[in-house]
Amino acid sequence: MKIAELALNDGSTWVDILEPSMQELQEFNDLHNLNLHFIRDCLEPDHLPKYEEDEGMVFFILRALLNEESQATIQAMSTKFAVFFNEKRIITVHRLPHEFLGALRDKYVIPGRVGTTAELAIRIIRGVLNSYRDFNHGLASPMAHVEDLVFVGGKPEPSVFGTDWATANKNSQVIEIIYHLRKQVGVAERLCELTDDILLQLHENECIRGSQEHRDVIDYRLKLQNQLNESGENLQHLLQVYLSLSSQRTNDVMRVLTVFSVLFMPLTFVVGVYGMNFDNMPELRWTHGYLAVWIAMVGIVVFLFFWFKRRNWL
Repeated sequence: MKIAELALNDGSTWVDILEPSMQELQEFNDLHNLNLHFIRDCLEPDHLPKYEEDEGMVFFILRALLNEESQATIQAMSTKFAVFFNEKRIITVHRLPHEFLGALRDKYVIPGRVGTTAELAIRIIRGVLNSYRDFNHGLASPMAHVEDLVFVGGKPEPSVFGTDWATANKNSQVIEIIYHLRKQVGVAERLCELTDDILLQLHENECIRGSQEHRDVIDYRLKLQNQLNESGENLQHLLQVYLSLSSQRTNDVMRVLTVFSVLFMPLTFVVGVYGMNFDNMPELRWTHGYLAVWIAMVGIVVFLFFWFKRRNWL
């Protein structure tokens, strides 16, 4: 467990705890007297965003998205970030290091641009929301490649989608990629929506009520939610277009096969008639009967071919 402490302008303290164990958190709790249920929530890996208060201590859990290829599940796509704060101190607990915490410390805390624990809590929420912005921006390249796969063709690029998609056939590749991206966007949408509940609860807190920074973060979250919704709708439209194009290609193939079947149906009929071998069939004794049948069959095929061509069926 790594612990870092910094002082804020109003004399309050920021305690940042990285990768603690349950025993280490319990020992830390013995010194700071935090709610034991909150401590347990800190270590539950798949806990969803939540907000609670206990004896003046505000506790909330956020989930920051990880910008890396993963399964479309909450635990695989995100990491938990817990925050305790009151007027005198703010405690952050997280399993993984986050770049925005270093930027927040260097840009705002050390220069004295953060006055209270409530203001720092709001800036931490903005830092977590930035991971949703980065996730949405990271969808641009995969979605552009998916559009190329849908409208141009080709195979998925391993550098964009990884090597797991290389073994499947093209149709299943495209459908699975779109479904995977759509499911990831759905997870991000859900987590971003749950974060809104935390912001609404914080609005009732006396330390934050009326804060311009808090209103800005609410607007920022709404903007991100709309962007994620738009990305999800675009992926859904791509899937519908791809299925429509696949259906059209199948219909084109079936139309060509049907046309060729129709071309050979009269020939099958002619061959069937003259293959019955009845005694009283005058054509069998014609000198040029064989040639006449060939001319008739070729003429039928040529006639049907140009007739289909004229109707744009070929």
